[in-house]
Amino acid sequence: MLPFAFLALAGCSSTSTPPATTADSGSDAGACAFTTNAFPIDATGPDSQIHAIGAWDGARACVAYNRPKASSSSFDVYLTALRCDGKPAFAPVRVTEDDDNDVDPTLVVLSDRVLVAWSANLSAGDPNLYLRLRVYDKTGKPQGPARNFTGPRNGADNVHNTWLPSLAPLGAGAALVGS
Repeated sequence: MLPFAFLALAGCSSTSTPPATTADSGSDAGACAFTTNAFPIDATGPDSQIHAIGAWDGARACVAYNRPKASSSSFDVYLTALRCDGKPAFAPVRVTEDDDNDVDPTLVVLSDRVLVAWSANLSAGDPNLYLRLRVYDKTGKPQGPARNFTGPRNGADNVHNTWLPSLAPLGAGAALVGS
């Protein structure tokens, strides 16, 4: 089980004193005051959950992470959202839809959507490394299938290996970088 240590400061500036250590009542509204309590991201999931990354959506932490596939030594990407009390706002959902080794998730919250990106390793392919993307609403419902990111690279579709994605908000959208 992967613990998630969550720290959130609400209404604090660089010169103010953080509020006392507390957690909110578990609602999805408002910001957490401050908590240093560790709690599991996916308490009922299998061991070996890895590569967790989170983003604050204004009311809770959206978290993407890897869980091992049941049938192999590969991984899938999962998404969940956790309220300030550590309870899920929605149960973990499987983001990936394939048998590839899907690792290194990243995510960004965009208004009413959550964009998840990850590295997909098709070990028998050439190229074998791809960046994939999938969009969710804030309740954990997919807004379409997973897609390969194909570019552009130097003005054309990328036909080379690409992996290790990172997402950041950029205006009303997001910036995606990879290696």
